[in-house]
Amino acid sequence: MSYDLLKKRKHEFSSEDFSGLYENIESDEINKSIDCMIFKETMDKLSIREREIVYLYVLNGFNHKEIAKIIGIPYATVRWKYHYAIKKLSRFLKLNEFLQEGADYNASKI
Repeated sequence: MSYDLLKKRKHEFSSEDFSGLYENIESDEINKSIDCMIFKETMDKLSIREREIVYLYVLNGFNHKEIAKIIGIPYATVRWKYHYAIKKLSRFLKLNEFLQEGADYNASKI
């Protein structure tokens, strides 16, 4: 997507816009041991704005200043929301991993 197109569509992001993120991150960014389905569920726990910022930063390679211009919010807010979203993703993924290990442990006892 071009910068101008994104600027025009600044509040029109839908879940379809994020579909490419999952595939790209699955193969390039996320450890192979993490299932893409878990990552999708985790991304769905983020707010639309957080997903939008992560999408623009990770998939499209925009920097925080460019993202601020595209979506029309202050630069500092973009940085804060990005870092907060990454922390949320990390927490959800760690929790999911913990729960999965517990399920594996319980299954091995049967």
